[in-house]
Amino acid sequence: MLKKYSIKKQFISTFFLALIFSLISFVILFLIFMYILNSNMLYPANYYERQIPKIEDYIMKCGDNILNETEKGNLENIIPTEGIKYKVYNLKNKSSYGNLQIKDEDNNSILKKLNTVDINAFNNVTKVVPIISNNGTLEGVVYLNYNLKASINPHKKLIGTVLGVVTLLSPFIFIIIYSIIFGRKLSKNLNEPFKQLIEASNKIQVQDLDFKLNYPYDNEIGKLMKSFESMRVELDKTLTKQWETEKEKTDMINALSHDLRTPLTVIKGHVELLQDGSYKNEERLLRYLNSMENSVNRAVLLVEDLNLLSKLENPDFTLQVEQINVKSFLEDKIEEYIPFSNKKNIKLSLNEINIDANTTFFLDRLRISQVLDNIITNGLRFSPEGGKIQIDVEYEKENLFFKVCDSGEGFNEEDLKNIFTKFYRGDKSRRKSTGNSGLGLYISKSLVEKHNGNIKAYNSEDSGAIIEFFIKNP
Repeated sequence: MLKKYSIKKQFISTFFLALIFSLISFVILFLIFMYILNSNMLYPANYYERQIPKIEDYIMKCGDNILNETEKGNLENIIPTEGIKYKVYNLKNKSSYGNLQIKDEDNNSILKKLNTVDINAFNNVTKVVPIISNNGTLEGVVYLNYNLKASINPHKKLIGTVLGVVTLLSPFIFIIIYSIIFGRKLSKNLNEPFKQLIEASNKIQVQDLDFKLNYPYDNEIGKLMKSFESMRVELDKTLTKQWETEKEKTDMINALSHDLRTPLTVIKGHVELLQDGSYKNEERLLRYLNSMENSVNRAVLLVEDLNLLSKLENPDFTLQVEQINVKSFLEDKIEEYIPFSNKKNIKLSLNEINIDANTTFFLDRLRISQVLDNIITNGLRFSPEGGKIQIDVEYEKENLFFKVCDSGEGFNEEDLKNIFTKFYRGDKSRRKSTGNSGLGLYISKSLVEKHNGNIKAYNSEDSGAIIEFFIKNP
């Protein structure tokens, strides 16, 4: 209940709860004490006054015998001396005994007080009872003194004292008890999140970030937990990125090793054959040299892709944007692909939409050329003999849209998921041993995005693959 409040409010609330419960408990205990006291431990204010008639009867019955001090024990059995003080006074010889300290008076003054009751301002009562002999003469008097106030039964005085002391000390006892109870609750409220933080810190030390901190209350602890959770998330992202970087490095080394091994092995094999005398056959020599040249070109392309990748991932990389004539740029690019398309008898078509001789656009000529090279080269590679490649380019609202459709088999599901992933090479490219590094479309995606554009790949309804991208005029 208190968890949702600030730590300060939790401490204050805990203090007041302990105080309130202590007060309630004290009131209940006090009421119980008063009930017990009133039921059989507390004498009413007139208790000793009600004993006076019995004492008077005893004095009348004993007569002048009571003047003998030998009767003291019997008299004190009748008089409750814990509440009534008495003094037996002999009028003739002026002797007396008892526990009441009162100065002696002359007989006339005493006679005036016979059977009278004297009450002072403190409710202290003094009554004078006559002592009559058997022959009817006044021999002495008995002074009886008591207070008109409630008092504790003397036989249960120890119990009453103990209860009184307990009642007086109970506020402090209750405060201690409830402070411990509510203090433990407060300690539990504070310890639970701090325990989570300690466990989280220990997990982070061993690079275990697979956990989540959850504290639903918006107080100081909640803010601390949220900050810690944000730190964990950011750290998780950082470490994940670091692990991905390490994996990319490993993949790059593996890809480099794999793709360089093939052309180098070919070159080495041809060199060994030439060393063994194959150079004497001119036709074979030319065939080996062409094969070695192709292998070298493949290795050079791989190194160029890796070099470009390194530049793209450098934060200081910038585009060399210039204003170009779109129509001229596109037609020059198509001319570059004609020799390659003719080798496989592939029809290469360019469809320009909203583009005329005066249409200009700001872009990095070299980088967009590389994007088109990667996409159209892939289309030529995977299109069958006698196939076709359709290139649509549209200028609209300061954007330049490109769409390249080939007549190959298209992408499979795995390709569509990973086509723009670094070092991804589909099964088709691997089978054909084209020397593809798996970087072309990743590089294309990066270059398009640096032109504030986007790129996507999908299959056409008939057959073949489609890659679309657009770039924005800065």
